[in-house]
Amino acid sequence: MGASSWYYFAPYQKDVSQVLQELRQAVFAKGEYFSLWMFLKSIIEEGKDSYIQWAGGPSEMAEELFNGLEKEWEHVSKTPPQTIDDVLVFNETNRTHTILDIEKVSSSPQVGTFSPFEGKAQLTLFGTERPIIAQIEAVLDVERLWNIFPRRGYGRYCVVYQNNTPHEIFFAGVSGD
Repeated sequence: MGASSWYYFAPYQKDVSQVLQELRQAVFAKGEYFSLWMFLKSIIEEGKDSYIQWAGGPSEMAEELFNGLEKEWEHVSKTPPQTIDDVLVFNETNRTHTILDIEKVSSSPQVGTFSPFEGKAQLTLFGTERPIIAQIEAVLDVERLWNIFPRRGYGRYCVVYQNNTPHEIFFAGVSGD
């Protein structure tokens, strides 16, 4: 599947860790993440013929893959994961391709954490250390934003200003298998 880049805006609160956890819970509650459990369930429910057609037509490999997925489904709980941790455990290395994959805030870049954009990075990306939403939105599809992430599993955040007052927190990251 590969890695995915993603971003979120959340209302400003001084405690960035609290904002992160509330945002993660909201994303989980809405089901806005890749769920290997749901993917597997949908394949099994749609059946072999649909899977083979999706896989590009009849082939021995497509049939073997479906049979393997069907056997795997026999050993899986039919109750979907109930917590973020359950989803992460079930997804294993596939991750969720969302903010759910980054679990905490850190002062320096570390796998599985959000760290602040450094002042120099903010100046380079947004033209200021106090960006407004338009300055952030202007670089969301620019490669240089996503190039600041050393590899998958890292996140960055910054405060977004409105009328020179903290208004939101911008979270961005890259995760996935």
